[in-house]
Amino acid sequence: MRARYIIGLEGSVDPTDRGLAYGDGLFETMSLRGGKVQRLALHLDRLRLGCKRLELPLPDQSELERQIGQAAAHIDHGHLKLILTRGTGPRGYAPPASPDPTVILLAESSTVIPATELTVAVLSQCLSENEKLAGIKHLNRLEQVLGRLELASLDADEGLMLSTSGVVISGINRNLFAVFGENLCTPSLNRAGVAGVMRRAVLEQCVELGLKVEVRDLLASELLAADELFMTNALVGIQTVSRLDEKVFASSVMASRLRPRLAELDLGSVDDA
Repeated sequence: MRARYIIGLEGSVDPTDRGLAYGDGLFETMSLRGGKVQRLALHLDRLRLGCKRLELPLPDQSELERQIGQAAAHIDHGHLKLILTRGTGPRGYAPPASPDPTVILLAESSTVIPATELTVAVLSQCLSENEKLAGIKHLNRLEQVLGRLELASLDADEGLMLSTSGVVISGINRNLFAVFGENLCTPSLNRAGVAGVMRRAVLEQCVELGLKVEVRDLLASELLAADELFMTNALVGIQTVSRLDEKVFASSVMASRLRPRLAELDLGSVDDA
């Protein structure tokens, strides 16, 4: 098995690539600081899990990390998107017996400073439940695309997406945390959604701080009784939810407590990634 690398706009995707035809692949979007990837180990860990679930060959890790390092080296502040597909194949859903994966690396600079607060609206567009696809970052994001189209007509920065069975899953591209007193709660992602890298970092920090975190199914109605809501994403960090539909949240105590700790870890990961 030999992976084909496409760096930036230097190459082109084969029209028979299964990522293009069927969404047969995975992706990671990683924050860049000082030419280094933040939390690279966590991103690669999720990528490995996705490859295992989809029975997709993982490229040689040392070569993958070398290529990532080269793509990121010239970016002081921005992001790097990694797309991994099963590669080319004949017509039909059945994958080739010995696939040669395609790896696309797109690095981009950015000077945009993310907002620390968000307004959120509950969307009617739902996320399908599939235990095999839950948690991983597979290429089929049509439900999120439809969610973003719906959000465009609403007075909100982000949309809250439920599963087809009616439980809260996440934002369109952010994970959700609810704070009840001194305790945190975040939706279970065993049936739908993406287990975000920043979500994992927050969970690990809560353990270090001795904070109680419950991972379970949540209903949208329960969120209205929370003292605080915040959302997480690898590129924007922690963002406080100031409003969910008509409910206003004034507290940002927990988000303010966690945000500087994660920022310190970000600075450390520039050297360690």
